[in-house]
Amino acid sequence: FRLVTGVQTCTLPISGRTNYYGYELWNEPEGTWQSKNGVFNSVLWKPTFNLIRSLDPQAKIIGPSYSYYSQSRMSEFLTYCKTNNCLPDIISWHQWGSETLSANIDSYRALETSLGISPRLISINEYSHNTHECEGAPGPSAPFIAKFERKGVDTANISWWFPSLPGRLGSLITAQNQKNGGWWFYKWYGDMSGNMVNTIPPNDKSDGLDGFANIDLAAKFASVGLGGNHTGTVYVQISGIPASFGNSVNVKVEHVTWSSKETAVNGTVTDADSVYTIVGGSITV
Repeated sequence: FRLVTGVQTCTLPISGRTNYYGYELWNEPEGTWQSKNGVFNSVLWKPTFNLIRSLDPQAKIIGPSYSYYSQSRMSEFLTYCKTNNCLPDIISWHQWGSETLSANIDSYRALETSLGISPRLISINEYSHNTHECEGAPGPSAPFIAKFERKGVDTANISWWFPSLPGRLGSLITAQNQKNGGWWFYKWYGDMSGNMVNTIPPNDKSDGLDGFANIDLAAKFASVGLGGNHTGTVYVQISGIPASFGNSVNVKVEHVTWSSKETAVNGTVTDADSVYTIVGGSITV
């Protein structure tokens, strides 16, 4: 990049790296951009967008990275960008609490349609339970992941507040680099192979019980991750089990504990390991 400020010129060398996901131009502009410097959209966004396009034409540009979703603010941004030919490739905002995530995505998609904008990838570049102390906790994380999968969110990052040391995998390990409960929950997610499948929660527009699931036909294996703001017995109906699985399946039920980011957890706990008979392509666990 070549930065010009006043009469001074500074030329920065190009790194040559090609493994960047994209360029995120500014974080939380509605709170961090000072109005005395001018209007964000015209003074910062468009000139920076144009500069990156000229230097790296194939790069993905990410924004506006608002600290929370606002339909009116997003509409103003998109309208300006469409008029001035500076629409980001990836739309991003921060999401506090999973209960409004689906509605926010629906609102954004409706804005695209009303403004005649082609669908963009979505990046929730910070997300957390309403209290940052529960970042990465298994229970609050499940509805986020479930809705990301259900709504086709491209990327998402756990927010990162208050831990004493950096390098914490989004609060999934302790300050002593030990795995906490969240690490094991995200490992369940990361170990999913094959294809993700549809899940139907009791209420998609809540932070309550929700889940995400996969099926690997080659390995004859499927798994379901569950969690959310819920206490009590849960009946999970698993339907559409392929005939290739046979007449019965082995079902292993596990849970993982979590009390804080700084509490190490040695592993998951097995609650049951049994055989279920498949009836009409379904079982209920």
